[in-house]
Amino acid sequence: MFKILLIAYFFIGVLLVSVGPARKSIAKAVNEVKEVSNPDSRSSHELISKNKIRIFRVIITIGFIFLWPFFLPGAIKDNNDF
Repeated sequence: MFKILLIAYFFIGVLLVSVGPARKSIAKAVNEVKEVSNPDSRSSHELISKNKIRIFRVIITIGFIFLWPFFLPGAIKDNNDF
């Protein structure tokens, strides 16, 4: 019974990340990091490598998959079209 609940919990998290409101929230967060790393911007920020941006995306995605009950209300509020 516990395995079934664990698999369902994980499946719901993956589903939310792949097609749900979390997909848009993750994309928005990654785009904000990319904008800071834009070499055309005239800010004093150092450039962020593409590998670090990929790692950031993976960490946020895995975090959402495991903690989706806590993050879901915020993701829904950010993306009212879901």
